[in-house]
Amino acid sequence: MRIGEAAIISREGFVLPQRYKEHGEYFRLLTGEQAVIGWLKSQGVEAEPSDPGRIADQILVSVGGFWGTGLIADRDTIKLLDQMSKGMRRYIDGTLEEFPDRSIEVQRWKDLIGRRSKAKAFGYAPTLDGFVRARVLRLGLVLECPNCRKKNWFGIEGLGEVVTCERCLKEYAFPQGSLAFDRTPWHYRVLGPFSVPNYAEGAYASVLALNAFARGLGSDRVNITYATGLQFRMGTENPFEVDFTFWYQRRKMFDLQEEPLLVFGEAKSFATESFKEGDVARMRKLAERFTGAFLVFATLKEDLTETEKTAIGDFAKWGRERLADGTPRAPVIVLTGTELFANGEVEHAWKNIGGQRSDFVRPARVRIDNLWTLADITQQVYLGLPDPHARIATAPQKT
Repeated sequence: MRIGEAAIISREGFVLPQRYKEHGEYFRLLTGEQAVIGWLKSQGVEAEPSDPGRIADQILVSVGGFWGTGLIADRDTIKLLDQMSKGMRRYIDGTLEEFPDRSIEVQRWKDLIGRRSKAKAFGYAPTLDGFVRARVLRLGLVLECPNCRKKNWFGIEGLGEVVTCERCLKEYAFPQGSLAFDRTPWHYRVLGPFSVPNYAEGAYASVLALNAFARGLGSDRVNITYATGLQFRMGTENPFEVDFTFWYQRRKMFDLQEEPLLVFGEAKSFATESFKEGDVARMRKLAERFTGAFLVFATLKEDLTETEKTAIGDFAKWGRERLADGTPRAPVIVLTGTELFANGEVEHAWKNIGGQRSDFVRPARVRIDNLWTLADITQQVYLGLPDPHARIATAPQKT
């Protein structure tokens, strides 16, 4: 940080002792990704960004950070975006053929926005202009080539008196007189990371999971320093991907700060069997290497299958064993579409749903921004595990 001078990092922040009056100092702050990768390296773990991680970063940049994730925090919206994404075909020889992303009639999006506006929560309602400003959608026209009869999509920036067919490459005049003016074929297309198939290679789930921790766990100010998808290499083992890594810190009353907590996450989309044995095994490796870290299993679907509950549940029971300081050695958190699509505080979503989750957060003393509390609750709700703090009643012994 400084050349030839002391720099002290304390609980109060950065302390730079001065010997000259009005002497200037300069800082270069690391990004979250740089900080996480650098710290992992100090722990003997090499890490580098993965392709899904880069896509997740691009999505966050497009929507303007976590406060803009409300645009995509909706099940129908993500499914429509995936329907519009590029198509891929893999041939026997291993070659890939990519098809252009599909355009969708403007009316489909207007209907979707209308439904979301009626069901808006916390005063937030998305608009089509919001999707355009975030460079999620681009408006264009669908025209039929008079030569090969293929329909072409032309973005508004590509319209002119003469257009070129993308299939036969022949030019033809824009149909200024024969366009169906009563049903003009305006269509939207997706842009950038939103055009990536398979739910943006799983990046939607990662982004919404990070958002749940950054904005969804309570009204207190929360700091998270994060890195999206990273390829980990630990020693001579084969590299493996971790969908998100972050430090989580709560600010409490009088601006007191808690110790930051280390969190690793695995994020999935809507597959029926989302979490496989290999996913749990990778999380077990992380738990053994980073004792006390939180392990998150996040999915866009609403519930886990019995197979998933068993596999993650066995891991969670192993992780409940206590360390010397009394904390669990590998606390497991499970998040589903209920939390990822909450588009506000998770506690409100739970209360609206009712049932067991509502019962957990009804007492004012329960704070789910405490990650140990969140782990205990989600293990009981989604894995069917018993309360780890419940007293076991024993029958009186006969004398």
